[in-house]
Amino acid sequence: MTSCAIAIVTERPRFYYEAAGELKNRSMPFLSLKLGQEIPSRVSVVLTTTQERKKINFPNVVANEDAQAAVNEALRILKGFGTRHKKLIIGIDPGRKPGVAVVGDGKII
Repeated sequence: MTSCAIAIVTERPRFYYEAAGELKNRSMPFLSLKLGQEIPSRVSVVLTTTQERKKINFPNVVANEDAQAAVNEALRILKGFGTRHKKLIIGIDPGRKPGVAVVGDGKII
């Protein structure tokens, strides 16, 4: 079973086609689910349309009629942007080749 952080939940063929195409172009695995279908725990973000949003009971739902904008927002959420972090760690390597690492709530930002 592959790990899929994103699920597309819609009954609108055009939105599905465009969102799936965007995710495939970015080599992002995703699940295709029907409205009312149980969302697996491995899913972090659900993509849907604004009209279907109220039919989905899930904490992270990106609802937008523009599939490309929805995918962009979902990827920002997965990367930890757009959310406030309870714990933020910034590491600086002052060595010969300086480097910076930022971790928010245990996830690399």
